[in-house]
Amino acid sequence: MDKNLLTKFLALVLSCFLGSSSSMAGIEGVSLEENPLVSEKYMLLKVDQGGTLDTSMTFCDEETVSIVGANLPAFAKLSYNGGGHASLSLTPLMETGVFENVYIIASDSYGGRDTIYVTILVNKMLYRINSGGPVVKDLPMEWASDVQEAPAPYLDANSANYTTGSNMWTGINTTGAPDLLFGDNRLNLLESKSLIMKFPVSQNGMYRVNLYFAQKVNGDVTGPGQQVFHVKVENSMILENFDIYAEAGMGAIKKTGVVEVDDKIININFFRKFGNPQVNAIEIFQMEEDPVFVKESSFAGEMIAIPNPTSDRVQMRFKGYLNGIVTVILFDERNRIIFRKNMALLCGKSIKLNLAELSLASGEYYVQVVTGNKKYFARVMLLN
Repeated sequence: MDKNLLTKFLALVLSCFLGSSSSMAGIEGVSLEENPLVSEKYMLLKVDQGGTLDTSMTFCDEETVSIVGANLPAFAKLSYNGGGHASLSLTPLMETGVFENVYIIASDSYGGRDTIYVTILVNKMLYRINSGGPVVKDLPMEWASDVQEAPAPYLDANSANYTTGSNMWTGINTTGAPDLLFGDNRLNLLESKSLIMKFPVSQNGMYRVNLYFAQKVNGDVTGPGQQVFHVKVENSMILENFDIYAEAGMGAIKKTGVVEVDDKIININFFRKFGNPQVNAIEIFQMEEDPVFVKESSFAGEMIAIPNPTSDRVQMRFKGYLNGIVTVILFDERNRIIFRKNMALLCGKSIKLNLAELSLASGEYYVQVVTGNKKYFARVMLLN
């Protein structure tokens, strides 16, 4: 290999390593034949149907001249922006589900070649409700009507049925939802009643609930502290002491919660602390399960994390006895590898990880332990 080219290549590799402090895997296992180097080999991208996700990629090689996508779905747009930077934009409108075996291949003028392996999850839109107002046209799904004279079928029969009607709303809206949703709302004026919505779903699992709020220009609330309420979805209090005016003034605001459903009904309960609880619109998505666990589900229950959640250390315990050295890999929620190390088992039963040393943000992480013929998986929730 040409000496100058080798020197340049090693410098590029070193710059990638020093500039990526979150990657505990470093450049272990990277061959000198891998040129250009990609900043992350695996990407798990999650986007909602009807939404948009923009993500960037960096190639640690200033000689990168071209990138191509293989098996890219129609809603994905790949762009090379020069200087070793590329972007991928996802805008699924009608498509939902899991898109695997997607590749982004980079090549340079020296014959170098490297690949990013991509999995795309598109969460299916199930419901859109214009709480307190008429139908609002939109894609991929219209916002269904929910007026006082004809309430949506998801309003609990024992709930207070009151809506404010419509008015011209002119506030600031950064939620991505239509302005027409914020001129009316459904609210609860009766202290003896609750405001409960119940949405049936076809299967148990994880769901995202988006709630939209805004104050009416000619409404009763003119300052913070006048309207404070809580929102409980299933068994999770996703909003506590929520004050629309204090957080958004007269603008629109979107709040999101992810919950697990075990009875095929999503219950949403709005209840007061001060003033009258309200909601302007409701949107519900069915969450796709991460395929890294689907593929290896037969082994997912044979390793557990203790304690879980954790704030610093976690121990991976096995049901059986394992021998020798195993490979431990830690993924973030986008399926990026952030730690990889060969480790010895403690008495053949467990492995200890010090997550505090990795300077990780709070969130959900996945641990994979690889032996000679098996892969074990467990989720770990880190709370800093």
